[in-house]
Amino acid sequence: MRILLLPAFLFFSLSLVAQRAEWACKMKIQDEAIRFTLSRSETGDYFILNGTEKVETERKAIREDSVELALSIFDARLVFPKNPGKQFAGWYRKGDAKVPSSGLRFEAEELSAAPPFNAPEYRLLKSRWPLEFLEGEKVNDKGILVLNQQGERLEGSILTETGDYRFLNGKLSGRKAFLQTFDGGHAWFFRMEFSEDGKSLKGEFLYSQNGKQAFRGMRNDAAELAGGFSKPELKEKLHFTGSGSDGKNVSEKDFEGKAMVIQVMGSWCPNCLDETRFLVEEYTARPKGIEFVALAFERKNDAAYAAERIATVKRKLSVPYPILWGGNANKDSASKALPAAGGIKAFPTTLFVKKNGEVLKVHSGFSGPATGEAYDAWRKEFRLLLKELEID
Repeated sequence: MRILLLPAFLFFSLSLVAQRAEWACKMKIQDEAIRFTLSRSETGDYFILNGTEKVETERKAIREDSVELALSIFDARLVFPKNPGKQFAGWYRKGDAKVPSSGLRFEAEELSAAPPFNAPEYRLLKSRWPLEFLEGEKVNDKGILVLNQQGERLEGSILTETGDYRFLNGKLSGRKAFLQTFDGGHAWFFRMEFSEDGKSLKGEFLYSQNGKQAFRGMRNDAAELAGGFSKPELKEKLHFTGSGSDGKNVSEKDFEGKAMVIQVMGSWCPNCLDETRFLVEEYTARPKGIEFVALAFERKNDAAYAAERIATVKRKLSVPYPILWGGNANKDSASKALPAAGGIKAFPTTLFVKKNGEVLKVHSGFSGPATGEAYDAWRKEFRLLLKELEID
Protein backbone atom coordinates (compact mmCIF):
# COMPACT_ATOMS: atom_id res chain seq x y z
CA MET A 1 0.00 0.00 0.00
CA ARG A 2 1.51 3.34 -1.08
CA ILE A 3 2.30 5.80 1.72
CA LEU A 4 1.75 9.50 1.02
CA LEU A 5 4.49 11.65 2.49
CA LEU A 6 2.75 14.91 3.33
CA PRO A 7 4.57 18.20 3.93
CA ALA A 8 3.71 20.29 6.96
CA PHE A 9 1.53 22.79 5.04
CA LEU A 10 -0.63 19.94 3.72
CA PHE A 11 -1.16 18.56 7.23
CA PHE A 12 -2.20 22.09 8.20
CA SER A 13 -4.63 22.42 5.32
CA LEU A 14 -6.17 19.08 6.19
CA SER A 15 -6.66 20.20 9.78
CA LEU A 16 -8.57 23.30 8.66
CA VAL A 17 -11.49 21.22 7.40
CA ALA A 18 -11.59 18.84 10.36
CA GLN A 19 -14.65 18.78 12.58
CA ARG A 20 -14.65 17.98 16.25
CA ALA A 21 -15.90 14.44 16.87
CA GLU A 22 -15.77 11.67 19.46
CA TRP A 23 -16.13 7.94 19.01
CA ALA A 24 -16.86 5.30 21.64
CA CYS A 25 -14.40 2.47 20.95
CA LYS A 26 -14.49 -1.17 21.98
CA MET A 27 -11.27 -3.17 21.67
CA LYS A 28 -11.55 -6.94 21.82
CA ILE A 29 -9.34 -8.63 24.42
CA GLN A 30 -10.15 -12.31 24.74
CA ASP A 31 -13.88 -12.53 25.60
CA GLU A 32 -14.10 -8.95 26.92
CA ALA A 33 -13.87 -5.46 25.42
CA ILE A 34 -11.80 -2.50 26.62
CA ARG A 35 -13.68 0.77 26.16
CA PHE A 36 -12.07 4.11 25.42
CA THR A 37 -12.97 7.35 23.66
CA LEU A 38 -11.17 8.52 20.52
CA SER A 39 -11.52 12.27 20.15
CA ARG A 40 -10.70 14.60 17.25
CA SER A 41 -10.34 18.35 17.80
CA GLU A 42 -11.21 21.16 15.39
CA THR A 43 -7.53 21.27 14.37
CA GLY A 44 -7.59 17.62 13.31
CA ASP A 45 -5.53 16.37 16.24
CA TYR A 46 -6.56 13.09 17.87
CA PHE A 47 -6.30 11.98 21.48
CA ILE A 48 -7.60 9.11 23.61
CA LEU A 49 -9.57 9.44 26.83
CA ASN A 50 -8.59 6.62 29.19
CA GLY A 51 -10.90 7.36 32.11
CA THR A 52 -9.56 10.63 33.55
CA GLU A 53 -6.28 10.33 31.64
CA LYS A 54 -5.75 12.09 28.31
CA VAL A 55 -3.40 10.14 26.02
CA GLU A 56 -1.79 12.34 23.37
CA THR A 57 -1.14 11.03 19.84
CA GLU A 58 1.07 12.05 16.94
CA ARG A 59 0.17 11.59 13.29
CA LYS A 60 2.89 9.39 11.74
CA ALA A 61 1.56 8.55 8.27
CA ILE A 62 -1.44 9.02 6.01
CA ARG A 63 -1.99 6.27 3.48
CA GLU A 64 -4.43 6.16 0.62
CA ASP A 65 -7.16 4.81 2.86
CA SER A 66 -5.92 5.05 6.46
CA VAL A 67 -4.23 7.21 9.08
CA GLU A 68 -1.61 5.96 11.56
CA LEU A 69 -1.23 7.56 14.98
CA ALA A 70 1.67 7.08 17.39
CA LEU A 71 0.36 6.73 20.96
CA SER A 72 1.94 8.86 23.65
CA ILE A 73 5.65 7.99 23.90
CA PHE A 74 5.24 4.26 23.32
CA ASP A 75 6.29 2.29 20.26
CA ALA A 76 2.61 1.70 19.52
CA ARG A 77 0.13 2.73 16.84
CA LEU A 78 -3.58 3.09 16.15
CA VAL A 79 -4.52 2.53 12.49
CA PHE A 80 -8.01 3.42 11.21
CA PRO A 81 -9.74 4.92 8.14
CA LYS A 82 -8.44 8.29 6.95
CA ASN A 83 -11.96 9.75 6.88
CA PRO A 84 -13.73 8.04 9.80
CA GLY A 85 -17.51 8.14 9.65
CA LYS A 86 -20.12 7.36 12.26
CA GLN A 87 -18.86 3.76 12.49
CA PHE A 88 -15.51 2.23 11.61
CA ALA A 89 -12.97 -0.38 12.68
CA GLY A 90 -9.23 -0.20 13.25
CA TRP A 91 -6.21 -1.86 14.84
CA TYR A 92 -3.93 -1.27 17.81
CA ARG A 93 -0.38 -2.53 17.21
CA LYS A 94 2.85 -2.44 19.22
CA GLY A 95 6.22 -2.22 17.49
CA ASP A 96 8.12 -3.69 20.45
CA ALA A 97 5.77 -6.65 20.94
CA LYS A 98 7.12 -10.19 20.64
CA VAL A 99 4.99 -10.57 17.50
CA PRO A 100 4.95 -7.00 16.07
CA SER A 101 2.54 -7.87 13.25
CA SER A 102 -0.15 -8.97 15.70
CA GLY A 103 -2.57 -6.53 17.27
CA LEU A 104 -5.96 -5.93 18.80
CA ARG A 105 -8.94 -4.94 16.65
CA PHE A 106 -11.29 -2.20 17.81
CA GLU A 107 -14.68 -0.94 16.64
CA ALA A 108 -15.82 2.67 16.93
CA GLU A 109 -19.19 4.39 16.92
CA GLU A 110 -19.70 8.14 16.99
CA LEU A 111 -20.86 9.51 20.33
CA SER A 112 -24.08 11.49 20.09
CA ALA A 113 -24.83 11.86 23.81
CA ALA A 114 -23.36 10.87 27.16
CA PRO A 115 -24.56 7.45 28.38
CA PRO A 116 -27.08 7.47 31.23
CA PHE A 117 -25.67 7.56 34.75
CA ASN A 118 -27.33 5.00 37.03
CA ALA A 119 -27.10 4.42 40.75
CA PRO A 120 -25.51 1.07 41.70
CA GLU A 121 -27.00 -1.69 43.77
CA TYR A 122 -23.81 -2.30 45.71
CA ARG A 123 -21.81 0.33 47.63
CA LEU A 124 -18.01 0.45 47.78
CA LEU A 125 -17.17 4.19 47.87
CA LYS A 126 -13.50 4.60 48.90
CA SER A 127 -11.93 1.26 49.71
CA ARG A 128 -8.66 -0.71 49.71
CA TRP A 129 -8.25 -4.36 48.83
CA PRO A 130 -4.94 -6.22 49.35
CA LEU A 131 -4.71 -8.58 46.36
CA GLU A 132 -3.00 -11.89 45.66
CA PHE A 133 -2.30 -12.83 42.03
CA LEU A 134 -2.34 -16.59 41.53
CA GLU A 135 -0.76 -19.28 39.39
CA GLY A 136 -3.03 -22.18 40.28
CA GLU A 137 -3.18 -21.82 44.05
CA LYS A 138 0.34 -20.40 44.32
CA VAL A 139 0.66 -16.67 45.05
CA ASN A 140 3.18 -15.14 42.64
CA ASP A 141 2.49 -11.41 43.14
CA LYS A 142 0.72 -9.05 45.52
CA GLY A 143 -0.73 -5.56 45.40
CA ILE A 144 -3.32 -3.22 46.83
CA LEU A 145 -6.39 -2.26 44.81
CA VAL A 146 -7.39 1.31 45.60
CA LEU A 147 -10.99 2.03 44.55
CA ASN A 148 -13.01 5.23 44.34
CA GLN A 149 -16.70 4.82 43.58
CA GLN A 150 -19.12 7.47 42.34
CA GLY A 151 -22.44 5.93 41.47
CA GLU A 152 -21.78 3.09 39.04
CA ARG A 153 -18.41 4.52 38.00
CA LEU A 154 -15.16 3.17 39.38
CA GLU A 155 -11.69 4.69 39.28
CA GLY A 156 -8.46 3.71 40.95
CA SER A 157 -5.22 1.82 40.56
CA ILE A 158 -3.35 -1.21 41.87
CA LEU A 159 -0.27 -0.42 43.94
CA THR A 160 2.60 -2.91 44.11
CA GLU A 161 6.12 -2.83 45.54
CA THR A 162 7.47 -2.40 42.00
CA GLY A 163 5.05 0.22 40.66
CA ASP A 164 1.37 0.75 39.96
CA TYR A 165 -1.12 -0.21 37.25
CA ARG A 166 -1.74 3.46 36.43
CA PHE A 167 -5.18 4.91 35.67
CA LEU A 168 -7.90 2.26 35.93
CA ASN A 169 -11.53 3.02 35.20
CA GLY A 170 -14.64 0.88 35.04
CA LYS A 171 -18.15 0.19 36.16
CA LEU A 172 -20.02 -1.48 39.02
CA SER A 173 -23.14 -3.52 38.27
CA GLY A 174 -24.65 -5.29 41.26
CA ARG A 175 -21.77 -7.16 42.92
CA LYS A 176 -19.89 -7.51 39.62
CA ALA A 177 -17.46 -4.93 38.32
CA PHE A 178 -14.70 -4.37 35.81
CA LEU A 179 -11.66 -2.10 35.64
CA GLN A 180 -9.65 -1.39 32.52
CA THR A 181 -6.92 0.76 31.07
CA PHE A 182 -5.67 1.65 27.61
CA ASP A 183 -2.81 4.12 27.88
CA GLY A 184 -1.21 3.46 24.49
CA GLY A 185 1.36 1.06 25.92
CA HIS A 186 -0.93 -1.43 27.65
CA ALA A 187 -4.43 -2.81 27.23
CA TRP A 188 -5.53 -4.41 30.52
CA PHE A 189 -8.90 -5.67 31.75
CA PHE A 190 -9.83 -6.76 35.29
CA ARG A 191 -13.18 -8.44 35.91
CA MET A 192 -14.23 -9.17 39.45
CA GLU A 193 -17.06 -10.07 41.76
CA PHE A 194 -17.49 -8.91 45.37
CA SER A 195 -18.86 -11.09 48.15
CA GLU A 196 -22.32 -10.39 49.49
CA ASP A 197 -20.93 -9.22 52.83
CA GLY A 198 -18.51 -6.78 51.10
CA LYS A 199 -15.40 -8.28 52.69
CA SER A 200 -13.78 -10.14 49.79
CA LEU A 201 -13.48 -10.29 46.02
CA LYS A 202 -12.25 -12.62 43.32
CA GLY A 203 -11.50 -11.99 39.67
CA GLU A 204 -9.40 -12.43 36.53
CA PHE A 205 -6.77 -10.18 34.98
CA LEU A 206 -6.67 -10.24 31.14
CA TYR A 207 -3.47 -8.71 29.77
CA SER A 208 -3.03 -9.82 26.16
CA GLN A 209 -4.69 -11.88 23.46
CA ASN A 210 -4.09 -14.96 25.60
CA GLY A 211 -2.71 -13.89 29.00
CA LYS A 212 -5.00 -14.50 31.98
CA GLN A 213 -4.37 -14.57 35.73
CA ALA A 214 -6.73 -15.13 38.67
CA PHE A 215 -6.64 -12.87 41.71
CA ARG A 216 -8.40 -12.58 45.05
CA GLY A 217 -8.59 -9.97 47.76
CA MET A 218 -9.87 -9.02 51.21
CA ARG A 219 -11.03 -5.52 52.10
CA ASN A 220 -8.69 -3.64 54.42
CA ASP A 221 -9.01 0.15 54.21
CA ALA A 222 -5.85 0.60 56.32
CA ALA A 223 -3.63 -1.46 54.01
CA GLU A 224 -0.30 0.13 53.01
CA LEU A 225 2.72 -0.94 51.00
CA ALA A 226 6.19 -1.29 52.45
CA GLY A 227 8.53 1.58 51.66
CA GLY A 228 10.23 0.08 48.60
CA PHE A 229 13.67 1.13 49.86
CA SER A 230 16.79 -0.97 50.17
CA LYS A 231 20.41 -0.26 50.99
CA PRO A 232 22.93 -2.41 49.10
CA GLU A 233 25.06 -4.67 51.26
CA LEU A 234 27.88 -4.20 48.78
CA LYS A 235 30.33 -1.45 49.65
CA GLU A 236 31.17 -0.99 45.98
CA LYS A 237 31.22 2.60 44.74
CA LEU A 238 28.92 3.63 41.92
CA HIS A 239 30.01 2.66 38.43
CA PHE A 240 28.01 2.82 35.21
CA THR A 241 28.54 3.31 31.48
CA GLY A 242 25.91 4.38 28.99
CA SER A 243 25.78 5.58 25.43
CA GLY A 244 24.89 9.25 24.89
CA SER A 245 22.98 10.82 22.00
CA ASP A 246 26.23 11.25 20.08
CA GLY A 247 27.09 7.56 20.49
CA LYS A 248 29.94 8.27 22.92
CA ASN A 249 30.16 6.51 26.27
CA VAL A 250 29.34 8.44 29.44
CA SER A 251 30.25 7.19 32.91
CA GLU A 252 30.18 8.25 36.56
CA LYS A 253 33.57 9.92 36.00
CA ASP A 254 31.80 12.62 33.99
CA PHE A 255 29.92 13.60 37.18
CA GLU A 256 32.81 13.42 39.63
CA GLY A 257 32.28 15.35 42.85
CA LYS A 258 28.51 15.57 42.46
CA ALA A 259 25.70 13.72 44.20
CA MET A 260 23.43 11.92 41.77
CA VAL A 261 19.92 10.61 41.25
CA ILE A 262 20.15 7.67 38.83
CA GLN A 263 16.90 6.64 37.13
CA VAL A 264 16.72 3.10 35.69
CA MET A 265 13.96 3.18 33.09
CA GLY A 266 12.72 2.28 29.62
CA SER A 267 10.53 4.05 27.07
CA TRP A 268 8.19 1.02 27.06
CA CYS A 269 7.45 1.29 30.80
CA PRO A 270 4.45 3.49 31.81
CA ASN A 271 5.62 3.83 35.42
CA CYS A 272 9.03 4.93 34.14
CA LEU A 273 7.41 7.66 32.06
CA ASP A 274 5.35 8.79 35.05
CA GLU A 275 8.57 8.98 37.06
CA THR A 276 10.28 10.90 34.24
CA ARG A 277 7.51 13.52 34.33
CA PHE A 278 7.98 13.72 38.10
CA LEU A 279 11.77 14.11 37.83
CA VAL A 280 11.41 16.83 35.18
CA GLU A 281 9.24 18.78 37.65
CA GLU A 282 11.73 18.27 40.48
CA TYR A 283 14.86 18.96 38.43
CA THR A 284 14.69 22.77 38.45
CA ALA A 285 14.16 22.87 42.24
CA ARG A 286 16.94 20.41 43.08
CA PRO A 287 19.74 21.54 45.42
CA LYS A 288 22.98 22.65 43.79
CA GLY A 289 25.55 19.93 43.26
CA ILE A 290 23.01 17.17 42.54
CA GLU A 291 22.67 15.80 39.01
CA PHE A 292 19.98 13.58 37.51
CA VAL A 293 20.90 10.87 34.97
CA ALA A 294 18.71 8.19 33.39
CA LEU A 295 19.85 4.81 32.09
CA ALA A 296 17.36 3.47 29.55
CA PHE A 297 17.05 -0.24 28.83
CA GLU A 298 15.11 -0.82 25.61
CA ARG A 299 13.29 -3.85 24.20
CA LYS A 300 15.38 -4.07 21.06
CA ASN A 301 19.13 -4.51 21.45
CA ASP A 302 19.78 -2.07 18.63
CA ALA A 303 21.59 1.27 19.05
CA ALA A 304 19.62 3.12 16.35
CA TYR A 305 16.28 1.93 17.76
CA ALA A 306 17.31 2.88 21.32
CA ALA A 307 18.46 6.33 20.17
CA GLU A 308 15.10 6.96 18.46
CA ARG A 309 13.10 5.86 21.52
CA ILE A 310 15.26 7.96 23.89
CA ALA A 311 15.00 11.01 21.60
CA THR A 312 11.21 10.63 21.62
CA VAL A 313 11.12 10.59 25.43
CA LYS A 314 13.38 13.65 25.69
CA ARG A 315 11.38 15.58 23.09
CA LYS A 316 7.87 14.82 24.30
CA LEU A 317 8.62 15.20 28.02
CA SER A 318 11.16 18.04 27.67
CA VAL A 319 13.72 16.12 29.73
CA PRO A 320 16.60 18.45 30.77
CA TYR A 321 18.94 15.76 32.11
CA PRO A 322 20.90 13.10 30.17
CA ILE A 323 19.21 9.83 29.16
CA LEU A 324 21.81 7.19 28.27
CA TRP A 325 21.26 3.83 26.61
CA GLY A 326 22.18 1.13 29.11
CA GLY A 327 21.35 -2.03 27.15
CA ASN A 328 18.59 -4.56 26.64
CA ALA A 329 15.39 -4.34 28.70
CA ASN A 330 15.67 -6.95 31.42
CA LYS A 331 16.56 -6.90 35.10
CA ASP A 332 19.75 -8.93 34.60
CA SER A 333 21.16 -6.41 32.11
CA ALA A 334 20.26 -3.52 34.40
CA SER A 335 21.80 -5.25 37.44
CA LYS A 336 25.07 -5.85 35.56
CA ALA A 337 25.14 -2.24 34.37
CA LEU A 338 24.78 -0.95 37.96
CA PRO A 339 26.51 -3.46 40.27
CA ALA A 340 26.56 -0.98 43.17
CA ALA A 341 22.74 -1.15 43.33
CA GLY A 342 22.90 -4.73 44.61
CA GLY A 343 20.41 -5.91 41.97
CA ILE A 344 17.65 -4.19 40.01
CA LYS A 345 14.25 -5.61 41.00
CA ALA A 346 11.94 -3.39 38.97
CA PHE A 347 11.55 -0.78 36.27
CA PRO A 348 11.79 1.97 37.33
CA THR A 349 14.43 1.90 40.06
CA THR A 350 15.98 5.05 41.51
CA LEU A 351 19.44 5.27 43.07
CA PHE A 352 20.40 8.08 45.43
CA VAL A 353 24.20 8.45 45.30
CA LYS A 354 26.45 10.53 47.56
CA LYS A 355 29.22 12.79 46.25
CA ASN A 356 31.83 10.16 47.16
CA GLY A 357 30.10 7.56 44.96
CA GLU A 358 28.48 5.62 47.80
CA VAL A 359 24.90 4.53 47.20
CA LEU A 360 22.77 6.00 49.97
CA LYS A 361 19.50 4.25 49.09
CA VAL A 362 17.81 2.36 46.27
CA HIS A 363 14.10 2.73 45.65
CA SER A 364 12.27 0.09 43.57
CA GLY A 365 9.14 1.07 41.64
CA PHE A 366 7.21 4.31 41.46
CA SER A 367 3.74 5.29 42.67
CA GLY A 368 2.44 7.59 39.94
CA PRO A 369 -0.30 10.22 39.86
CA ALA A 370 -3.03 7.57 39.57
CA THR A 371 -2.25 6.49 43.15
CA GLY A 372 -3.22 9.84 44.71
CA GLU A 373 -1.99 9.94 48.32
CA ALA A 374 0.92 7.57 47.63
CA TYR A 375 2.16 9.89 44.88
CA ASP A 376 2.00 12.95 47.16
CA ALA A 377 3.81 11.07 49.93
CA TRP A 378 6.61 10.07 47.54
CA ARG A 379 7.19 13.70 46.51
CA LYS A 380 7.78 14.63 50.16
CA GLU A 381 10.08 11.63 50.69
CA PHE A 382 12.04 12.40 47.52
CA ARG A 383 12.74 15.98 48.54
CA LEU A 384 13.94 14.85 51.97
CA LEU A 385 16.37 12.45 50.29
CA LEU A 386 17.74 15.23 48.10
CA LYS A 387 18.39 17.32 51.20
CA GLU A 388 20.21 14.37 52.74
CA LEU A 389 22.38 14.10 49.61
CA GLU A 390 23.07 17.83 49.73
CA ILE A 391 24.31 17.61 53.32
CA ASP A 392 26.57 14.63 52.54
